Amino acid sequence: MDSQTRILRAFTALLNQREYRQITIQDLIAEAGISRSTFYRHFTAKLGIITYLHQRRFATLLCELSTADDWRRPEPPASLVAMFARFEGQRAMHRSFNDALGADGEPALKQIEQALIQHLAGRLEMAFPTALWCIPPRDVALSIAGLYQTHLTHWRQGQARGDAHTVATLVHRHSRALVWDALRTETA
Repeated sequence: MDSQTRILRAFTALLNQREYRQITIQDLIAEAGISRSTFYRHFTAKLGIITYLHQRRFATLLCELSTADDWRRPEPPASLVAMFARFEGQRAMHRSFNDALGADGEPALKQIEQALIQHLAGRLEMAFPTALWCIPPRDVALSIAGLYQTHLTHWRQGQARGDAHTVATLVHRHSRALVWDALRTETA
């Protein structure tokens, strides 16, 4: 097993035992059985692990939206439903990300948001390789990322009703509307 995988497994194991704020770099290197320099070869800080794990998750998020026809489907992608399902049952009592990560909370949210926007922009460019856009794909991705975050937050706070599939369907419908509105349509 390579050293990066060992770090990721150590982080996950430690996170199952204690809170993020209580995990130190020393704990990680001891659990992973690596040197401090090996840790820093892969990550500049503990926050880098959180960002990396989210980027890896985003690699599979919305993999079902590879073509224009995929975006036209009324049913939400399974990965979007799965994303909401991860939080089902934890809504009201789940701590905020900022609270759970302490000082790393705000920078983590910014890095994760940027990674999501980048991923969504890539998905849009893949699905519509020759499209003419009224609104650039990155700007559309920014709106969709905001839509995901807003709906997830409201759902977890009990402001939105329904199960994970219901909320994912609503989010997908809104996303589709943003995409189709941003595409330039030629009129004869």
